[in-house]
Amino acid sequence: MQEKPAGDAWLEAQRIALAPIAFQAARLLRDLGILAALREHRAGLTIGEIVETVGISRYGVVVLIEAGLAAGLVRCDEDRFVLTPTGFVLLTDESTRVNMNVVQECCYQSAYYLEDSIHEG
Repeated sequence: MQEKPAGDAWLEAQRIALAPIAFQAARLLRDLGILAALREHRAGLTIGEIVETVGISRYGVVVLIEAGLAAGLVRCDEDRFVLTPTGFVLLTDESTRVNMNVVQECCYQSAYYLEDSIHEG
């Protein structure tokens, strides 16, 4: 197995460490309509326009957009936020939707007890 450069390994470790937060933020970006709003407005939307479009607080939009930037679901062009190809797939791909829904509804809270299950068999 070829080893990764230290910087790549660090970045991958950070992705794993933050994956649960990224998952929940991505799900909310999808479920609260932010990704769909960005898809409809290909030139992008400002934070204020997103707030008006989806009807959630400015704080909530900022938190989710920042998470979306970190996860590569959205990008910023000047002061406008635009859907990335990854964000588009997360929004439109049926298998991705099904997998996210299964993880959220069936696996997410149960994963907390994984260590107990490992020890108890």
